[in-house]
Amino acid sequence: MLQLLFAVAFSAAPLTLYVPPVRCLNHFVAALEAMLREAAPSSLRAYLRLRLGFRRLRFALLRFLRCKCINDCVVQQQQTLGCESAPSSSRATTRGQELGDQSM
Repeated sequence: MLQLLFAVAFSAAPLTLYVPPVRCLNHFVAALEAMLREAAPSSLRAYLRLRLGFRRLRFALLRFLRCKCINDCVVQQQQTLGCESAPSSSRATTRGQELGDQSM
């Protein structure tokens, strides 16, 4: 057990060289805080613009999918009812012409 303790202790000793002393770490933390304080307003604006852009993309995609779903449902209903595949505006014109022809 003592051998394991020494092995762990001496294998971890070189790792302490990678940790800077506390007096240098304070300067680094102070510089990091100053950088974050200066970058906060611009990063907030960027975040808000990105959020607005993603919202617009999401609504455009949902609108496209909703229209596609509605069109697919209309086509499916027309097929089950045995309707012709012509758009509704041309059918209304045809019906209007038929009514006009009958009244003459």
